[in-house]
Amino acid sequence: MTRKAVLCALALLQGSAAFAATPDRFWLPASYLAAEQTTAARTAEILIAQGITEQRARFAPDAPALADDATLTRIARGRSDEMASGAPFSHQDDNGRHLAIDRVRAQFGRYGTIGENIMKETGRRNFDPVAFAHKAVAAWMASPGHRENILRPAFRRSGIGVTVRGNAVFATQVFFGPPAD
Repeated sequence: MTRKAVLCALALLQGSAAFAATPDRFWLPASYLAAEQTTAARTAEILIAQGITEQRARFAPDAPALADDATLTRIARGRSDEMASGAPFSHQDDNGRHLAIDRVRAQFGRYGTIGENIMKETGRRNFDPVAFAHKAVAAWMASPGHRENILRPAFRRSGIGVTVRGNAVFATQVFFGPPAD
């Protein structure tokens, strides 16, 4: 958000009981900050999807384009939210179950090809969706297993979920395709 936009938002909030200020500091309501983070996370999701599409077209030109799937997006966002809330940063839970696979099967049935890419970044004070999306795509393409998921022709649909929580950002991409032959 630009400085001008922040100042406009501050001016609008001055009459609100949810806004407080001292001569040297402004506090925005938590709901405003959460909405801004959600908007930035959705922007990152779109940019990651665009980056994945470009990589897939470049390195697997015979693979079909990945269709965005609302159910897979819901699953991916849920996985990112869970990891941001303290669940293990892992493809498996504490019991060794693959949560994304279980959830995709619950929605689409027992048969199909399923994959999951996850990423975590910590230590950022300000979330930049463009930089994060670039970093996520680059990191996944540099990892053999994640790259394989991105380029695998069997995958036809995917969903991406990004969660920003404090100074940590989590990204999940869930893939689905028809059963392998």
